[in-house]
Amino acid sequence: MLDISDIEFGDTTTSAGGSAAGGGGAGAHGGHGGSGNTGNTGNTGGSGNTGNTGNTGGSGNTGNTGGSGNTGNTGNTGGAGNIGNTGGSGGMTEDCGNGVDDTNDNLVDCEDPQCAGSHCIAPSAPGNWSGPVVYYAGGDGSVTCPPEWPTQVAVGGTAVNAAPPACTSCSCGSVTGASCAAPLHSFWTAADCSGAATTTQTPPQTGCVALSGAASLLVSARAATPAPSGGSCGAGGGLPNNSAPTFADHAVVCGGAQLGAGCSGSDVCAPNPWLGFEPTVCVWRDGGGSCNQIAPYSVKVSIYQGINDFRDCTNCTCGTPTNVTCSGTTLLYQDSTNSTCQGTGVQLTDNDSACANGTTFGSMEYQAGTATGGSCSPSSVSGTGNASGTDDITLCCLP
Repeated sequence: MLDISDIEFGDTTTSAGGSAAGGGGAGAHGGHGGSGNTGNTGNTGGSGNTGNTGNTGGSGNTGNTGGSGNTGNTGNTGGAGNIGNTGGSGGMTEDCGNGVDDTNDNLVDCEDPQCAGSHCIAPSAPGNWSGPVVYYAGGDGSVTCPPEWPTQVAVGGTAVNAAPPACTSCSCGSVTGASCAAPLHSFWTAADCSGAATTTQTPPQTGCVALSGAASLLVSARAATPAPSGGSCGAGGGLPNNSAPTFADHAVVCGGAQLGAGCSGSDVCAPNPWLGFEPTVCVWRDGGGSCNQIAPYSVKVSIYQGINDFRDCTNCTCGTPTNVTCSGTTLLYQDSTNSTCQGTGVQLTDNDSACANGTTFGSMEYQAGTATGGSCSPSSVSGTGNASGTDDITLCCLP
């Protein structure tokens, strides 16, 4: 009889797990079943668990970053860059009067935007005209030529400011040089100069004279008031009394500008007139002249550099003296045969009213007095002439 103790249970039951795909390890042998209790057949060892399918092999590790490739061949040299646009003028400045493109922008003088302070004008007129020039005419007497037009051609004014001529009053001084002529003497054979005079006679200015009617026994006499003659009065006043004439404005003409190019035809590039100057350009010459034949310079302006003051007065004169007083004295010598003024004479005052009485008069002597008083009438005086500009130049300007 078979002894069951000699039988090993479960040792023939190998784990059937196959090789795990991808090389999974073989399933482990099932463990020995424990000794069954006697009499009971030991449980067949359970099949070993099928080995878990081996994990799919993980994707291989990402390959290490490839080492830097060999340094690439140097790239072909790049083609030359396009020629850059011509650089702007940068800090360069266009000289607007030298005919040169100073800023290398193919724009010369008046063509260049930097020359906005200049403009194109017709060239100077031919012949005996000079220019171009600009001018100021206004109330600011401090204006001088600007740097762009540095040469002062003339300074003065466009008109003269002068009041009408005025004169001081004419006056006359005292009468001088008047003389008193011997007056007419009247004689009577009646006393007291009554009735009609018997004779008349004018004595010489000096010396003794015999009476022409002495034989008639002249006993009274009268002398007329002596008349003055000659004389004059010195004239005074009647002189100009004017304030000094001035220019009505201040005018200055300036030239010497540097003229450039960049204009059409024969025009030239000239600086603009400064603020306050007349907004035009002109040509000029000394003296007067017409602008009719030098187009386009057709507007005429006269600038005076000096002033002639011809204001004067008519002559002050004095009339003939009037109201001059003369006096004289006559000495009458008595005795009809006294023709040589012997003895003491009877005094006769020359005043047309006094009458001298005496015995018969034979001669007389006149003693002239001095002319006194009197006056002269002054003439009226009026102003003449005027003040005007001189040393003028003529400008002909663009309209």
